[in-house]
Amino acid sequence: MRHAEGASTTTLLGALLGIHADLVFAERNIGFQLERLRQFTGEGREIGSFAAGHILDCAQRLSQSVTARDAHTKALTAALQGLRRNEPPAATVPAPAARTAPAARTH
Repeated sequence: MRHAEGASTTTLLGALLGIHADLVFAERNIGFQLERLRQFTGEGREIGSFAAGHILDCAQRLSQSVTARDAHTKALTAALQGLRRNEPPAATVPAPAARTAPAARTH
């Protein structure tokens, strides 16, 4: 995380670290919102209007975080796949030049 804070976003490394930091934040928020939902919907817990508002808020935030996580994952995957080295082209041996027989002379 330390690298992401000081990295410039004008470099590829800085951009990748920034995306990674955003991805980590989204993952943490997903865990946090799930825990809040479990607290509001625990066994034997009555859901009144107060809890319903919080449950709705958690569900919206959870949905946003999942969407953000998926988008960051897709961007990071595409960027890293773009860095993958291509296989070197197969060495091709040029075919020998076809030799033609000298034309027969006619006198």
